[in-house]
Amino acid sequence: MNKKIDELSEQAFAPINDIASEGIADRHTFNQAWFKLYSQNLAELVIKECIDSIEIYTDYSDDYNKGLAKAKEMIEDKFNIK
Repeated sequence: MNKKIDELSEQAFAPINDIASEGIADRHTFNQAWFKLYSQNLAELVIKECIDSIEIYTDYSDDYNKGLAKAKEMIEDKFNIK
């Protein structure tokens, strides 16, 4: 795995360390809930990273920049990420 994926994986894990505090008694249910939340967090971080990597260039035409801006908007809308 590359360094950025490792970093995003750690970030995705951080907010769910205390999922046990939700009172889930069944280990199987706990594992499913943890994995679902972790997967969602990681996917969102990866998508945000992709969106952030689309740069608007000053040396290209306005149409090109409008296309890039529209691509970012469509990705955000598709995955409901802001």
